[in-house]
Amino acid sequence: MDVLINNAGITRDRSFKKMSKKEWDQVIATNLTGTFNYSQACFNNMVENGYGQIVSSSLAGVEGNFGQVNYSASKGGIMAMTKMMAREGAEKGITANCGCTRFC
Repeated sequence: MDVLINNAGITRDRSFKKMSKKEWDQVIATNLTGTFNYSQACFNNMVENGYGQIVSSSLAGVEGNFGQVNYSASKGGIMAMTKMMAREGAEKGITANCGCTRFC
């Protein structure tokens, strides 16, 4: 494994006031926990190889979107996780970056 691009995700949009626990759990499980599972498996393989690159992205993790508290929280968590993977991976030849750019 040389490169992992974390770009999968789901939405279950609803205002914070009306969001159900089920909608919260579905998005967190898919977006955040799914990213953790794939990233950890790939990271461990990259450590064995001595190199690798992990790329994640989401503007929602920085700015948030109305009706997407679950999605925004999951993407914010991915951003924090990516920062920690970068710190842990640096001395092992692994880079981890998070792109959060608005395209206009």
